[in-house]
Amino acid sequence: MKLSKILIPILLTMVFAGCSTTLNQEVSGTNSNLNNEIEKIDSASVNLEPCELMTESEAEQVLGEGYDLVLDMQQAPSSGAGDWQKICFYSGVDEEELVFAQIAVIDPIKSPVNVKELYDEIRQTTKEFGEGYQEIDGIGTEAYRSEGLAGGLEVYDAESGYSFKLSFARGFGDQSDDDDKARQEELARAIVQKLRSQN
Repeated sequence: MKLSKILIPILLTMVFAGCSTTLNQEVSGTNSNLNNEIEKIDSASVNLEPCELMTESEAEQVLGEGYDLVLDMQQAPSSGAGDWQKICFYSGVDEEELVFAQIAVIDPIKSPVNVKELYDEIRQTTKEFGEGYQEIDGIGTEAYRSEGLAGGLEVYDAESGYSFKLSFARGFGDQSDDDDKARQEELARAIVQKLRSQN
């Protein structure tokens, strides 16, 4: 069984667990809040797809020498996310090893919930129940990282309106060292610039 079939539902479950309260509030009653958010942002969504925001080559550079990746999935599965959350998932060439790189992007134009509120909810849940929570300066407007299989580097950028999460693994029990974290943060800054350049 491919890793994406196991991991993607886990990661999506985390997102929906964090946003269930907000989603119910936003979609009930009127759509005024959603319309207000849309008015604040340019009507044209960012045209870049997740696999353009993090290319296969960029993902391999983050993982380091000796790790070859192949594109496994380029769109979120039919799990209720519609097209407001897009995913690009690269898996290791050897399907028996837990090697992957993923970016999940929340589109502020299409999202039925406020992107910043969703980011804050997930951050608070991660802070309370996740592993190795750490806030990061100098990436977008706000950013933090967490450890473990469901961990990663999550970024919110007010200028573009987008939030995204980067996740990497090089085997079970893999722990990122300082060099790994520096490469991940460098990539995250580059992604922020790509998003801003589309506005």
